[in-house]
Amino acid sequence: MDIVAQSEAGNKDATDRIFVYTTLMFSKKSPNNFTRYTDPTGELPTGELKAGFWYIRHKLLLGRIGVGFLVAWCVLTVGYSLFGWGKYLFFDYAKDQRMLQRQVIEIPDYTVVQPLYQAQPLSLGSTDVFQGAPDRYDFFTPVTNPNERFLASVTFSYTYSGGQTATATAVLMPQVPQALVVFGEEADQYPGAARLTIHEIDWQRISPHVIPDVNAFQAERDIFIVENVTVRDAGVDEVPVPQVEFDLTNDSVYPYWEPRFVAELLQGGRVIGIQFLSVQQLRGKETRHIKFHTQSSIRGVSDVRLLPLFSIFDLGEYMSAGA
Repeated sequence: MDIVAQSEAGNKDATDRIFVYTTLMFSKKSPNNFTRYTDPTGELPTGELKAGFWYIRHKLLLGRIGVGFLVAWCVLTVGYSLFGWGKYLFFDYAKDQRMLQRQVIEIPDYTVVQPLYQAQPLSLGSTDVFQGAPDRYDFFTPVTNPNERFLASVTFSYTYSGGQTATATAVLMPQVPQALVVFGEEADQYPGAARLTIHEIDWQRISPHVIPDVNAFQAERDIFIVENVTVRDAGVDEVPVPQVEFDLTNDSVYPYWEPRFVAELLQGGRVIGIQFLSVQQLRGKETRHIKFHTQSSIRGVSDVRLLPLFSIFDLGEYMSAGA
């Protein structure tokens, strides 16, 4: 009887425990009981357990919220894009086409305005040939570069009946009378039908950032004055060969290593002969007495005019300070 009684008592205790556990799990007050649970081992913190339990209970709701957010985002972005494309196709496309047509009309024709900015052609005079020595001839063509902001590096030669001169190069400064000259061409007879041939012109723009006022720049440097011209002709003034003398003054403050010129021998404003002239180390405000002889007849020469064969825009032409 005792054994039976003990067995029945054990079964009753087990049944009571199962009922208690079932009641805790399915009772409406179970969350309150769960929140009061503390893990005796300390391996599972109560906060993490609560968070996991809350996530499990609201997992479906969170999924629905995420899907709803993605749907709303797609509707807004895709809908806005479709609205923008539709608006462009039905309204803005025609407006863009009209604007494009106006732009084509309003853009200036640069082929028309280009001549206003490009270099203008050189102004060339007539070609002359002067005898500088027996069987030696000088070819001469006056030239002016009309462009205020361009230097012209000209490669040229002369052809004549029976031959052609060597190729020469000259740098033409803006708006300054100069000459394209070949000195001392050897020929058995006077070279007739002389013709200037320009092979190439290299235009070099003068930057306004470097030289703001080209005219002022030249006016300060290109000041060479010829005075007291004396002409002595052979057989008339007791000299063996024609002789020309004058005073040359560099009236600027800039010293030059070796300025080179074409000396035009003028008779009433007409050129009847030329002479190459080179002056060594001509300092600022210095005056030199120049004398040269020529094989050409200088009867009637009344004046001498110098045309520069060097460029005042070339810094290498200037003497350094203290030289």
